[in-house]
Amino acid sequence: MKILIRSWFGLGALLVLTVAAQAQSSPAGTWSYSNNGYTGIMTLVVDSSGEVTGSMTDKGEKSSPVKGFWDGSALKLTFYRAINGTTSQTPPDFLEVFTGYLFPCSNAAPHPLCLAGSFEAFAGNGATATRTVFGWFAGQTAP
Repeated sequence: MKILIRSWFGLGALLVLTVAAQAQSSPAGTWSYSNNGYTGIMTLVVDSSGEVTGSMTDKGEKSSPVKGFWDGSALKLTFYRAINGTTSQTPPDFLEVFTGYLFPCSNAAPHPLCLAGSFEAFAGNGATATRTVFGWFAGQTAP
């Protein structure tokens, strides 16, 4: 009986956390990120159709534009980052393709909401044939 009660309690807690994340309509705002050892600030704008624009700035580096989509029902963010270029004129070797999911990482500051996932890089960004997929994580600093 105790196991059943604990299971229901755990399921209820998971449901509350999921509803809290879904209450956030989009990942629009400012995020502090870490991707494969690089840290910086990401700013995202999401329009009413789910199109995402913004930028990522590694500490000490120039800003790189991003463009992609937000799927609110799946809490899924997909975008590409154009390193040293624009979202319309960057060679494929200098793109990074990110996928991440929104979730509540804590009930307290500084990061109540988080994004986590993976990204794929190409030869121009230091990837190799045996290492093209990397992890990333971001905590929201301002909505």
